[in-house]
Amino acid sequence: MVRFVMVYFDDFLIYSPSLKSHLEHLRAIFNTLWREQLYVNKKKCKFLTNIVAFVFGFIVSVYGVQADRSK
Repeated sequence: MVRFVMVYFDDFLIYSPSLKSHLEHLRAIFNTLWREQLYVNKKKCKFLTNIVAFVFGFIVSVYGVQADRSK
């Protein structure tokens, strides 16, 4: 089984090796959320980015996970 999402409470981190697989992963996630009648806050969503701040002050990027130095 291939894993491509990390969930922490209401935060999702979806990671993929290519744009094509990322779009497939997004579709799978959104289909699951729709089936379970769960919704996302569009204002909190960021799509197609190579770097993101994640829970507890971590920065996740194509280079790995690092502590956010500003915290």
